[in-house]
Amino acid sequence: MIRESSIQDVIYLFGQIPEFDMTYDEKSLSARVGSAFLALGYFVEDRLVAFKIGYPLDNETFYSMLGGVLPEHRGKGFGQELLTVQEQIV
Repeated sequence: MIRESSIQDVIYLFGQIPEFDMTYDEKSLSARVGSAFLALGYFVEDRLVAFKIGYPLDNETFYSMLGGVLPEHRGKGFGQELLTVQEQIV
């Protein structure tokens, strides 16, 4: 199930994905995306397993910044579903 998520959700999952070698805290990610960000999470049995976050650059341009899927949930299309929903919302 896909639903809007929080900065905290994104930071938590970001820290669980081994390929990401940098870290974000709430202050740095909030500064990057601003207050008009869109964060989506993919939940399996109420467990966050994937995310997609982006923000508007201006009134006509949306920047899809970052997304990730936990290794054990890859290959199931969750990332693509998140991207599709993000595009529909934007």
